[in-house]
Amino acid sequence: MFFEVRVYSIEAGPFNIDPSNKDFYFEINGDAITQVLFKDEPLDIDGKALVMKYWNEQSPIRYEKQ
Repeated sequence: MFFEVRVYSIEAGPFNIDPSNKDFYFEINGDAITQVLFKDEPLDIDGKALVMKYWNEQSPIRYEKQ
């Protein structure tokens, strides 16, 4: 069995399962899957903002100092 959480680009498995069991319990740790560990992620500079296109180039995330 495999799991995929597309919105967070998470894939897990394969996990072996016993076909004689009828019930399975899986727990997803929301805090763990929502952490994005960036490594060598390029950021663009736009004025005073840093722009990241990690998920979507058409809708980048802008970081601006408050």
